[in-house]
Amino acid sequence: MIKMVLRKPKIWLLGLSIVLIIYPTGPAMGLNMLSNPGAETGSLANWSTDDPLVVVASQSQKETSGWVYPHSGDWFFNMCGQAVGSAITERVLYQDTNMSGYASDIDADLITFQASTYMQTENAQSMSGADYAQLTLYFLDEFASEIGSVSTGLVESPNLTWIQQTLDGSVPAGTRTIRYELLGRKEEGTWLNAFFDDTEFQVTVIPEPATALLLGIGGLALIKKRRK
Repeated sequence: MIKMVLRKPKIWLLGLSIVLIIYPTGPAMGLNMLSNPGAETGSLANWSTDDPLVVVASQSQKETSGWVYPHSGDWFFNMCGQAVGSAITERVLYQDTNMSGYASDIDADLITFQASTYMQTENAQSMSGADYAQLTLYFLDEFASEIGSVSTGLVESPNLTWIQQTLDGSVPAGTRTIRYELLGRKEEGTWLNAFFDDTEFQVTVIPEPATALLLGIGGLALIKKRRK
């Protein structure tokens, strides 16, 4: 009885190791592919922006309704670094991820994505409008031309409240770079009150049905052989 109890977990662990060998995921698969995802370097390191004076890393921000603090950690992305004028305007912060290492799986429609961020905006009662935040993924080909995109659309949060927005789906065939973009849009006053924290971007490989079937048959054969 003792030998049988010990042998069963040995067979299961062997089968699991075969799954991991047949389906290598690479160092970034299933992990956050964004660098400096919460501005914890105290800077915009690894990110690009169209206005480095307006888009900054901050530890706090005074608003009409109170203070904005990080969702987690000590820093967050702040699009209120300086006044931008009274006209409606937008600013962006983005980071590109090179997907060429997954080209064959992408073109076989075997890669899915999951993206998210926490965002916060202000809608002061003394103002007639509101400011907005948005998360967008752009899928670019080998020439950096846009193939497609997916977006949360413009989002407004309750004052001084972080809300999470998420995107998911399949990576379009031909994609070689994915741009993760945060956008703030000013509708009121002279300051762009849009804030972001805890950004995340992951990709996952979907096993091909034929390969999964072969794996199942091979695993059953291995267990049967071990039991003999």
